[in-house]
Amino acid sequence: MADYYTRFSCWLDTGSTDNATRAMRRFAAYERLMERNYDIARFEVEADPMEDSPGGIWIHDGDGAGDPDHVINYVLTCAKRFKLRGRWGFSWGYDCSRPILDAFGGGACVLDLGTGEIIGDLHCGDWLDKMIQAGKRFMIYSPNEDQMAQRGGYWSSDNGWVDFDSATIFTWSARKTNGLPASLGNDADWIEIDADGNPRGENHLPVDADPAKMGTTP
Repeated sequence: MADYYTRFSCWLDTGSTDNATRAMRRFAAYERLMERNYDIARFEVEADPMEDSPGGIWIHDGDGAGDPDHVINYVLTCAKRFKLRGRWGFSWGYDCSRPILDAFGGGACVLDLGTGEIIGDLHCGDWLDKMIQAGKRFMIYSPNEDQMAQRGGYWSSDNGWVDFDSATIFTWSARKTNGLPASLGNDADWIEIDADGNPRGENHLPVDADPAKMGTTP
């Protein structure tokens, strides 16, 4: 059985030695709150003053059992309490005791301490998938609609079910944000389009059509 880890190590300037002490107390309170909710604080905090920043605290995972969301909540709480300003961010990594596919990666996040907003975040797995899929194009195809409908079995965002030449071509990002339309038997699915504009592979053979389910998605 594999063991999974989330590791990170980052530093926050709370502004003063007193604030650092208060931040440690807030962490202790956070730990108690998590215990009352039958959970644990999936990070640790230690005072870590520097010569020009006596209010520094070191935030890190505890033996690989880290949770970036816990860190974000804690840092934003400190920022609000101590009136911190500016941008702050950290990164994390995913590790595994065995070489399991998709078990490795990581991410990063940047916060606006003054507003409490997440300015941006990055997850390596999502980025990798997006970069690989970026050049692909897709259509929506329904074998049942192709067999039963008069106009065709390809989907147009403007005109519904149409023939191949009138269908909408979707990018990978558009595919992720668009649901499949209702179709006979709810058999509509995505098909990839090759560089020449033709469907990759063979389309599914039509199956016995069920009554249309209007206004629903599969």
